[in-house]
Amino acid sequence: MQGGAQGGDMQARQADPSKTVAQVRDEGLGEGDKPDYFSTKATIVYLKPDNLAYPACPNEGCNKKVIEENGQWRCEKCDTVFGEPSYRYIFTVAVGDHTGQMWVQCFNEIGEQIFGRPAREMVALQMADENQFQKVVRDSMFQTYNFRCRARAEVFNDVRRMRYTANRLSSIDYVKEAANLSGLIDAYSN
Repeated sequence: MQGGAQGGDMQARQADPSKTVAQVRDEGLGEGDKPDYFSTKATIVYLKPDNLAYPACPNEGCNKKVIEENGQWRCEKCDTVFGEPSYRYIFTVAVGDHTGQMWVQCFNEIGEQIFGRPAREMVALQMADENQFQKVVRDSMFQTYNFRCRARAEVFNDVRRMRYTANRLSSIDYVKEAANLSGLIDAYSN
């Protein structure tokens, strides 16, 4: 399904069929000039716990990383100094299904869903109680979700690699899943 939906084409994105990890690779999603969008039902098999969040500019719409200078935080884009930064999630998870595994980059909204709390709370928890922080991270692993992702090839240091980014995350609707599986069984048994 090359040449998938573009950024604002929400309806076309919702119509994309679900893919396994192997199908995403075998079909070369993201290899074209434009990114491809796909959905996959996968389980978080590993989550890198270091650097889950970054200090961000609290100005609405900015979200750029801020730099600490003498106990204050400075946004170079806004050229403003703050007493406290906002924190935003940015982390990578390994997700897998029965066909394979891939690394998916996650941002703030996805992190809030996975951890059930804003990034500033996770940063504070890590500073206050490393054991509890690690427990929250461990509890977030081996959870299965429907991931809505974008695949795009990128070149970094003259090396081309595929980047998968989660755009949306939803819990599994097991009743709907059972009905889909029942339909597949019926289709193959006829």
